[in-house]
Amino acid sequence: MDVERSGQNIGGLKKIIADKTLWEKYSGNGIEAIDRLYSWSAHVNQYVQVIQNLFSKKSSDRPTFSQKTAYGKTLAKANLFIISDLDGTLEGKKQLVWKN
Repeated sequence: MDVERSGQNIGGLKKIIADKTLWEKYSGNGIEAIDRLYSWSAHVNQYVQVIQNLFSKKSSDRPTFSQKTAYGKTLAKANLFIISDLDGTLEGKKQLVWKN
């Protein structure tokens, strides 16, 4: 249905509501589409596909071991760090502490 043509939409909706066979067809199609596109399984499958694509790209662009720079040397050249301590293991504290 064209959302810009409300008159046609009303007629189309009335037809769908009045025709039990058409209603069941569209309802079944909607349920199948929701399951196919928005179910937990669909979400997981899409997530796994994205991750696999990232790893395949990364492995194809990956330098050999001899070409890698040591992490320490890479970090020493960094201008900014983001350090996260979500579980408090770095400071051993149970409460969140903001430091300036």
